[in-house]
Amino acid sequence: MYSIVDSQKGSKVIRFQDNLYRLQKHNKNGSIRWICTNRYCSSSITIRNQTIENQRGQHNHDKVKRSASIMNAFKHMRQEVRNDVGKPVTQIYTEFVSEYRHINGTAESVPIFDTIRSTLYRDRSTVLPKHPRCIRDLIVPDYFMKNLYDEMMLFCDQRIPTRILAFCSLSALKELDLVEDLKKEDIKRQVANILSLPLLPPNEINRAFKESYDMLLSVNVDFLPFFKYVKKTYIVNARFNSSNWNHYSTLTDRPRTNNHRLIAKPNIWKWIMQIRKDDEQTIIRLEQEKKQNRSTRPRKRKNIVRDICLSGLKTFLDELILLYEKSPANERALSTPDKTSYHVIHANPTLLFENNIMLGVFIKNFIHLLLLAVIQHKCTFVNIDDGLPKSSISDLIKIISPHIATLRSQCVQCYLPICHISVSQIAHLVVMNKTNTWTLAIDLSVYSKNQQFRLFDCIKMGKHNVLHQSTIYPFCNQSEIAYRDILTKSLTTYNPDLLHLPQISFINNQFHLEHNNSSHIILKSENIVEMLQLMNYHFITYFSHNTNSKRPSSSNESQFHCKKFNNRSTSTNLEPDQYRAFVQKLITSDPNHSGYIYSCVSGDYNRNLLFFNITGNFRYCPRKGDHHKRNSVTIIIDTRSNDYTIRCKDSECNNTKLTWTPIK
Repeated sequence: MYSIVDSQKGSKVIRFQDNLYRLQKHNKNGSIRWICTNRYCSSSITIRNQTIENQRGQHNHDKVKRSASIMNAFKHMRQEVRNDVGKPVTQIYTEFVSEYRHINGTAESVPIFDTIRSTLYRDRSTVLPKHPRCIRDLIVPDYFMKNLYDEMMLFCDQRIPTRILAFCSLSALKELDLVEDLKKEDIKRQVANILSLPLLPPNEINRAFKESYDMLLSVNVDFLPFFKYVKKTYIVNARFNSSNWNHYSTLTDRPRTNNHRLIAKPNIWKWIMQIRKDDEQTIIRLEQEKKQNRSTRPRKRKNIVRDICLSGLKTFLDELILLYEKSPANERALSTPDKTSYHVIHANPTLLFENNIMLGVFIKNFIHLLLLAVIQHKCTFVNIDDGLPKSSISDLIKIISPHIATLRSQCVQCYLPICHISVSQIAHLVVMNKTNTWTLAIDLSVYSKNQQFRLFDCIKMGKHNVLHQSTIYPFCNQSEIAYRDILTKSLTTYNPDLLHLPQISFINNQFHLEHNNSSHIILKSENIVEMLQLMNYHFITYFSHNTNSKRPSSSNESQFHCKKFNNRSTSTNLEPDQYRAFVQKLITSDPNHSGYIYSCVSGDYNRNLLFFNITGNFRYCPRKGDHHKRNSVTIIIDTRSNDYTIRCKDSECNNTKLTWTPIK
């Protein structure tokens, strides 16, 4: 026996022997011919007086998997979608699937929502106004201009210069009480921090909550009820322990919330009814996934991307913690209950420093250089204003501090040209102390004239807080180390046992690397020589000539990245500074292809030529007329004719013929 059902497009089809037939034609003798709905199948049946007279051909495809009951339920589901416009399509689907399972005992063969989503939403669109292609073409029907109480809601319909629609009834507008503070960006950020507590490490929850608590209450005390609720429910003497709602240990392994779409119920019975319904829906989803071998809840791409970002940040934090815990150095903790300091003694050095004072000058100069490099670093995530005064390390820390979080998390792959150190690693040198002010993680006061390195087992006068040896990296795996052995392995020791090592001295405000053997491998290293010359130039630019003075020079512009020192010349040339602004503007004019100056050298034979080596995303090739993906370029300036040209270093371009352009 056959049955007449509706197809997904709404037309009548015949279901016979688990195959579907569509109407082809009416014959003159009163019979009707139906052919298979599969366009590649030639099978057909002829019906007269509601009886099948004959069947022709064989089906060359699989039979229809949906039963007549499923197709009938699907028909009523589509009708409900068209009739009840106010009810969500997903809710209608859920109710029909539950009803089908109550009648037939199982819902495993019911199509998953994603397979019929387009059909259901197409049915819904037939009873709603057509979506315009452009906001200017939108025509709002009269019955959409009023609310359910026949009160006018559309109070603004502006078309020029931009289409703006605004809906609100007068009675509802009077009831609104908008809080202006919540519109501010810093307030919204702190509220977001509170909502993100489940994503933090458990030991950071209290600190993060207190920071947001202090900040928001200083702005508006009306936030107090909100904080009382959060504190009583989740933080102090909490109703729900953090182990029940914190997701840090399970990021990317399960959904980021424990109360997904949890709706408040007016009484306990409504809640129990909802729980029963949720339990049934869980069984239905499991049946469908097992039978049809596909997910009933595909995740959105944006949520997948966010989980990947969270996973990356978590991995970075875990690696950072592991790095601190397993640092291959000798850490000495000051054993006082209110203060902990760490002392590092470098073992088995490859070179030595002349004395402790000179080591302090070297470290201060190098840290100043690194922090300045971070400020002048430009990338997609960070663009720090480098026009502020930055003569001292404290000035640099004030400039960097607002961007610390971004530098640490987003600039992991941004490496400085002066050394193979990432911007993220340098950003971790700036930490927050107990007074919530940003400072340097390294105590530069240790490297002073009157204070030497504190060694193992030493104590302060009148104190008993001995510095204990670290168990992570002991010298030669010994439990007790004599002072002489420690001094032998110190950076600042110079004794007959270490005569084979080069020594860094400080003469006339210049760092010098010396050794008895002029052919020593370190003296021949171009990287070390260039770095030492860079340190010398930076010291002259920013620090006074008195080595005991901590007061820097008045210069506010660093030239460490636009002038490259080499063995040919150490004289200072002022001409690169005159053209640096022009080159900087040229390579940053396109935000999508922004670069920065790596070095600047003058020509070996023609001293009127300046070669600015460019790195970053500026890879413009004059021959190609566009940017390459991986090459680098050099901007050449002729100081005599005041012309410039861009030379692509790609070997395939073979840019031997240069086109010169006047500098305007």
